[in-house]
Amino acid sequence: MLIIHERNIRVNAFFEQKPAFFVTFVAPMLMPLHLEFEEYAYKEGELANEMYFVLKGEINYCFKDGLHEVPYLAIPETYYFGEVDLILSDTKLRTENA
Repeated sequence: MLIIHERNIRVNAFFEQKPAFFVTFVAPMLMPLHLEFEEYAYKEGELANEMYFVLKGEINYCFKDGLHEVPYLAIPETYYFGEVDLILSDTKLRTENA
């Protein structure tokens, strides 16, 4: 499992310093998601049941200002996002758009 997934997950900050048994446990559960420019991974109010790993490009957290989306935080390549609402939220609802 490590050899198959190493190119995509070992470079991600989430997996830094994680033991091999953890990586081999998590790797088979990962599913690819391809997003185009200005497409959402999730929106505010949706159920938080996944976290995401950025393999290429970046994702922006945004808030709505009237009719416009305003980015306020960029998640870079080789990082992850969505874990806060998934793990720490009492309601398990997304608190922003990504």
